[in-house]
Amino acid sequence: MFKLLASRLVSKKCLLNKQSPFQLVQEIQFNIMHVTKDIVFVGSGLSSTYTLIHYLKLLIQAPLVKKVNIVIVEQSDEFWKGIPYSSKAGFSSLIITSLKEFIPNPERADFINWIKLNADWVFADFEKEGGELSKSWLLKNKHAIKRNEWDELFIPRYIFGLYIEEKVSALLKEAVSSDKVYYTILRAKVTNIKKEEKLYKITALADDDSEFNLISAKVVLSIGSPPKYKLDYNIAKAPFCIINDIYHPSISHNIDKILSALLQSDQIDENNILIIGSNASALEVIYNLNDSGAINSLIKKFYIISSAGCFPSRINKNVTDNFRPHYLTLLKDSKSFTSKKILDAVKKDVALAETNNINIADTFNAISQSVMELLNKLNRFQQKRFVSKYGVEIGKYQRRAGNEYLDSVETLRKQNKLENIKGRFIKTQKNHESALGFNYFDRESNLIKAIEPSIKVVIDCTGFQQLTTTSSSELIRNLISQRICVISESRTGFKVNEKFEANKNFFLMGPLLAGNLNKNLRIWHAESCGRIISLSKQLANILHQVTD
Repeated sequence: MFKLLASRLVSKKCLLNKQSPFQLVQEIQFNIMHVTKDIVFVGSGLSSTYTLIHYLKLLIQAPLVKKVNIVIVEQSDEFWKGIPYSSKAGFSSLIITSLKEFIPNPERADFINWIKLNADWVFADFEKEGGELSKSWLLKNKHAIKRNEWDELFIPRYIFGLYIEEKVSALLKEAVSSDKVYYTILRAKVTNIKKEEKLYKITALADDDSEFNLISAKVVLSIGSPPKYKLDYNIAKAPFCIINDIYHPSISHNIDKILSALLQSDQIDENNILIIGSNASALEVIYNLNDSGAINSLIKKFYIISSAGCFPSRINKNVTDNFRPHYLTLLKDSKSFTSKKILDAVKKDVALAETNNINIADTFNAISQSVMELLNKLNRFQQKRFVSKYGVEIGKYQRRAGNEYLDSVETLRKQNKLENIKGRFIKTQKNHESALGFNYFDRESNLIKAIEPSIKVVIDCTGFQQLTTTSSSELIRNLISQRICVISESRTGFKVNEKFEANKNFFLMGPLLAGNLNKNLRIWHAESCGRIISLSKQLANILHQVTD
């Protein structure tokens, strides 16, 4: 039996009590499979939710001739938030940029108004659930909160999840009450989608592993990034704690596992933690571990290994606009250049900024503006090369993060409790029965080196895999093999046309759009919240026209 979450039956009282209406799960013997749906959304993260929000607004403002039958299928037990804004990411995790950059207006203004109305209970929950750093965040920002100065804050991410959940809930209720929509939300894992003439047959697994099918005229696939790499540690896990995905099943669950592993150790000198990767997720892990006083006191040292060998640069509140990208400016004056030369100029300008002791984060606006100007001058072939490869490469030189995360890192560094290592992780190896060392490839010396201090916990924060490799996602493998979706040149997304179609009436939204260039789209990444809001609005307009 699958779980049907009949949110159209939820009362207003439930919303006012701040309970999630989508946690009210009912076992309903209700056969919906043989009814052809107008649209099935596969995934209910941010990309799907904002597409649905924009689409519902259009239906309410300009109703179609007939009521639209919508199904939303999600394998997680939390709808509408995706991993970053759900309980999987925990109470303490913050947005990586300030609110001003995080979402554009008018959405930011709506969110701020929602926070003002709900601040008392939201921040009371945050204080209750959070740890030492969370309490410090509240103390540090209490005056800004009181004065409603939100733009420069790096707010707890789960708060945004609460906001979008309530927003889509209200729109669904309005659309149902005005007889515009019939919808069903299902908790299930989609494993396959087949094209059968003009319809799509969607196969999914219920909670009890029983299989069922849905038939739909249109599909919106919004399942986030491709699956992440799973490293082979070449050891049996016990008695070590090895975490391949810090957000599965949740960050709080994995922190409990880490605490348990550290408490089993007889010597604190062996309680070292290896984090593979130095991205935003790695920062988030460190911040959450330090938010827990119980864990922090048990950790001897963090070893962070990554190809960059460093964390993202610090975002300053008062950014100076004095930086001018020298090499990018020279490129503007040249008669011809390629997408590769734009990347080379970015590298040189970043190196120049470092030489002049300019914070790399302070170069972001000037470099980004120059890159876009140069991109607009490229021919179509070179623009395709940019969105397929070099745009993502440039992003690696523009990694940024907020003060709270980086302050946590600097505190550990001053205590000699954190070390960054530049290299590529190869494998762990046993030092003895209760502790690990690890080998890595040093890119500067081209030698394999060994780190011998005993490791008790390994946390994999590497990025997602390319779609050309054997994906751990059964759904993605099936979509590729059946040629419903074709991998883009970026190898991290699928090709779509100007209507976001990977196939006729099969639409994509979110990170899987990477690597697309056509008359309406130029996408080398689609992971930021602002980008998703913009793109999903375009797709909603197309769905409204197509459905009509």
